Amino acid sequence: MTEFKRSQEMHQYYRDSLVKTYFFEELGKIPKETLISLIDTNACDPVLCAETLHAVQSGLPAAKDLALKQMIMLIAQSHLSMDKHRNGIQTPLPAAYKKGIRDGLMRVLQKVPSVKYLMNAIQILYRIGEIDEAMALVRKNEKIVDTSPHLQQIVAMVYTMEARYEEALPYLVKLVDSGAHQNNSLVKLLSMTCMYELGALPDEPVDFASLANTPVQAETGFPYAWIIEPAKTQRTKPTVLIACDDKYFYEHALTLLYSVIEHNSADLLVHFHLYTPNAGVIQHVQDLTGKYPQLEITATQETIDLESPTKVVEFATRRFAASKALLTHLNSPVILIDADALWRKPWAATLGELANNNDVIVCQPKAAPFWEHVAAGVVYLNNTPAAQRYIAQVVAFIEDNLNKGKSIWFLDQIALSACRQEAHKQSSGIRFGSTAPDRLMDVNHGENALIWVVTNQKHAAGVYADYKRELQQRHE
Repeated sequence: MTEFKRSQEMHQYYRDSLVKTYFFEELGKIPKETLISLIDTNACDPVLCAETLHAVQSGLPAAKDLALKQMIMLIAQSHLSMDKHRNGIQTPLPAAYKKGIRDGLMRVLQKVPSVKYLMNAIQILYRIGEIDEAMALVRKNEKIVDTSPHLQQIVAMVYTMEARYEEALPYLVKLVDSGAHQNNSLVKLLSMTCMYELGALPDEPVDFASLANTPVQAETGFPYAWIIEPAKTQRTKPTVLIACDDKYFYEHALTLLYSVIEHNSADLLVHFHLYTPNAGVIQHVQDLTGKYPQLEITATQETIDLESPTKVVEFATRRFAASKALLTHLNSPVILIDADALWRKPWAATLGELANNNDVIVCQPKAAPFWEHVAAGVVYLNNTPAAQRYIAQVVAFIEDNLNKGKSIWFLDQIALSACRQEAHKQSSGIRFGSTAPDRLMDVNHGENALIWVVTNQKHAAGVYADYKRELQQRHE
């Protein structure tokens, strides 16, 4: 049984992000540019690697020559585990493949027991998800880890993922003291997590101060400009909120709309929240109302500076304020969903009962760091005072940080996760519902999922891309 199960099952992104640099003792006569090309993360062809190395004479003693070439090949092999080489699908490498890499690393260390090769071995084992083996080497070589920020960040990540915050803290302190955290946003998130989970309200890289206060529910008018207003009649169906800029409207949001039509035309309504839309997008949305009257399409617009370096964070976070306003104005449930998601099943038959019996439904990945305990891809808000309290706290958290210039990636998920955790701490009476991630929103695009989502690999080949293309062919 693995000691580090959550770290083993976490998203590959968090392994790829912390393995950037490899170390070598001697290259001999192998040209530096040849080495760089072979260990480039875009390369994962061990056969080509072997052919290239076979033609190169390093001039090193036999044991060192063999160890060097084996290490280069093992690095190339390990790249196959990377997110970008697996179309974003989160499945582990075959056990036999991982064992081959692990055994190969041990043979290299036997030939040349160097500090640099040891550091490579720990990083490679971490990258391919052999966390127990990587941590075993860490524990045997603590003095080496104490001098290596590259290894310290890996150990801090593992202990934080396993909720062993007090064990993670010393490594994070070393990273901060050495200044190694300055250009690493992930280390800052790890430090923030440990501080919060150990009882503090951190203020970097985002500020948790708003959690100490109950949001003020000011009586104000509807804060957005209507493009298409809702009818005066009372809504009874949930409204799907799709927020996007012009680019995402054409690339993703239209296809999401088509998927709603195919699976939920009787169950759901649709609202577009458009960021600084041009006249063409506005006209297109207005045309959709006539094409799909059963969805009772409504739309609002919000001006965001499209030249701002933080516009992507604003796109991701401002939609929560829109959901808060719509929840009150429409007086009906709201389902906030990523514009690049695709519906696969009927809402009412799949989650209707769960929705009726809860205030909020969130997706909680089974192995995620604190800032992804609640995924932002799909959030259901029932038409209840409790749901309104939750989303008000989330919006207060987000707006406080945007106003302080803390526009960082993951801000929306940090807000969702922290506010959910605070609601549980305070026994707030908010009923949170959840279900298995592969039934709600699935990055692996399984048949049981209500919704298919994508993370880093939005244009990868596979069943998601095939389904998206089919929807476009049927509706455009």
